[in-house]
Amino acid sequence: MILMYHNIGEKAGFNTVSLDELKRQIVYIKDNFTVLNAEDYIKQLDSEKENVLITIDDAYTSFIELFYPVLKELNLPALLFVPSDHVGKYNVWDTKEKIRIMGWNSITEISNENLVEIGSHGRSHKRLSGLSESEVISEFIDSKNEIYLRTAKPVRYFSYPFGQINDYSQFSVKKLKECGYDAAFSTRYGISNRIKYLYELRRIEVEPKDDLNTFKKKCECKLHIKLLKRYIKENLIRAGIL
Repeated sequence: MILMYHNIGEKAGFNTVSLDELKRQIVYIKDNFTVLNAEDYIKQLDSEKENVLITIDDAYTSFIELFYPVLKELNLPALLFVPSDHVGKYNVWDTKEKIRIMGWNSITEISNENLVEIGSHGRSHKRLSGLSESEVISEFIDSKNEIYLRTAKPVRYFSYPFGQINDYSQFSVKKLKECGYDAAFSTRYGISNRIKYLYELRRIEVEPKDDLNTFKKKCECKLHIKLLKRYIKENLIRAGIL
């Protein structure tokens, strides 16, 4: 199971889980599952073990201010995805609320402590399906090189911006491996993953409205209603209805 977070705040809001709920969720995860780093999680993908990987998209400043201290206190690894062109800026891809993104100094500081690995969320945070093939490759290579230049650590993982089935193409899936990535993460809902989907890994989004009870249901229910909704939506997209 791969958890996906975005922003954290003192109160829940747009794309924002409250700090109190985050603490309850992470303690529950630590007490009931084995939390692994990305490399170890992927090594055990086809096992029946109940492992968890914690991922965070967008690298908002709330990560270093609120989320990271929780991880450090409990000594839990995580994977943080950075949109390299927007470091030190804001989430221009959202229109509802302006949220600050960490600067390179903070990202490098986190990387140096080796508890959280830094992955790429592309350069521009644009939908890859709307880009040319050369632009897609630039999103992969240029973001990878920029993060490596700043952190001096290999960049092994990619998170698709927006991340639904119509937000990236099979060209992207193919090219990620050629560009040196070990795996890629979608936002498509799913509690289970397999090696055959290594470049389209499913995740469980933790939403602002999730209290501990709804969070537990997401973690424990393999046939969650969100999974059914995903299947219906994707089949409609494939049929050209959506």
